[in-house]
Amino acid sequence: MHVGSIFAPVVVPAVVWAWQGRESAFVAAHAKKALKEALVWKLLFLIGAVVSLAYTISRLIGYYQANWEGFSFTEFLVRMVVVWLLVSVLGIVNTLLSVRQAMAAFQGRQA
Repeated sequence: MHVGSIFAPVVVPAVVWAWQGRESAFVAAHAKKALKEALVWKLLFLIGAVVSLAYTISRLIGYYQANWEGFSFTEFLVRMVVVWLLVSVLGIVNTLLSVRQAMAAFQGRQA
């Protein structure tokens, strides 16, 4: 389940929890923890995306009202690179957390 949550962070833990959660408290605990972590990461990503989009739109409106004076593609390219780096970091953190939880589950430790 934890390894599958690397590729489908919300779907795999939810399916495992629904399918096996009633039979095993151990599996249910790990599924709930994986689902909670996935939802927290998705919420953080959504908040970051909304803030970034709102800021970009407000900057574009400002440039439009000023007849595009001071507009620079470099500013928007740098912002795009920063956003992609942050998305990559979130993906790496998600992968590392999933692998760590998979190792804990394999060793029989509770979540």
